[in-house]
Amino acid sequence: PAVIEMGAFYGGAALKIGGTVASGSQVLVVVRGPETEEIFNKKGRLGPIWVNVGKVNISGAPALFLRFSSGPMASLLTRKSLDQNQLDEVAIKAQMIVEPKAMDQEVIRANYLSLKNQQGFYKVAEGTVKLGVAGPNGAPFSLDLPWSRKAPPATYEVSVYECRDGSVAGKTTSRLEVREMGLPEKIAAMAKNRGYLYGMLCVLVAMIAGFGIDFVATKLGKKGT
Repeated sequence: PAVIEMGAFYGGAALKIGGTVASGSQVLVVVRGPETEEIFNKKGRLGPIWVNVGKVNISGAPALFLRFSSGPMASLLTRKSLDQNQLDEVAIKAQMIVEPKAMDQEVIRANYLSLKNQQGFYKVAEGTVKLGVAGPNGAPFSLDLPWSRKAPPATYEVSVYECRDGSVAGKTTSRLEVREMGLPEKIAAMAKNRGYLYGMLCVLVAMIAGFGIDFVATKLGKKGT
């Protein structure tokens, strides 16, 4: 699908990406999110305890980076091609911007990529793009991709690279829009545009849930005596 709608019972989606390439070519599929900017607390040791020693602002990296290939990356593209097209974590780490510059350290960049991997927002998988038998119009390829329900609403780029002799021989890109609809959309709009009302609603729901649990526990307690 070109659009994924996140409704009240949304649990992810199934994507199918396919096309044809010239006979003898390999295929690389990359799903990339918009560039994001995030602020983190930097921890430091003060005597025997760990405390916040400042803020770290990281930008210039995609919010999501998923890469799938028809074979091992070492046989598809050279290091130069990977860097030019920003097709792996080494290239992403090099383009990241860390502020303030005094905190721009290799360990911060590495930890950021590790966090994204743990969250499932950065992922690479080799041999997952299936190549078919080449015909007069080229070789068909396909990729079945389960779209994570954790991926936030945004407009993503789905790019297919045709790889030959260690370089990119061709590229095509489509957009994938992930958007909220129904109740989730209304709640998100309320949180953004009417924060006070959203806050009051959250408190009300928490109170109802608390009183409800207390009521049920009391009833069950009386039945047990």
